[in-house]
Amino acid sequence: MLKYLAFALPLLFATSTHAASFDCAKAQAPDEKAICAHLDLNDADVRKGVTMPASWIDAVSQSAPVSQLALPVIIPVTEFRDIMGVGLTNLLAGADPTEEMKKATEAFRPVLARSEAA
Repeated sequence: MLKYLAFALPLLFATSTHAASFDCAKAQAPDEKAICAHLDLNDADVRKGVTMPASWIDAVSQSAPVSQLALPVIIPVTEFRDIMGVGLTNLLAGADPTEEMKKATEAFRPVLARSEAA
């Protein structure tokens, strides 16, 4: 549960258009508009339901602008595993390490190119 919170918590701080309890783009009431207009009030609203220490929340919120919140692309990983696995198996059978790794690297290049182009 904590790892999911660690992933999701920066999302709360990653943009100034949202407060924790409502969407600032849809703010109607004067208190909602005030919270959205003043960073201190917005921060207080964000922290309202969080039981973590304030220093931890500060560290997470300050790291959000430099973090890259994204999941890795998984599809090439299985192909990498398969291609390199064949090379490693051949190494264990006595094949030349340099040649096997060169072959595996060349075999993986098209997979990497497709992945980077996507």
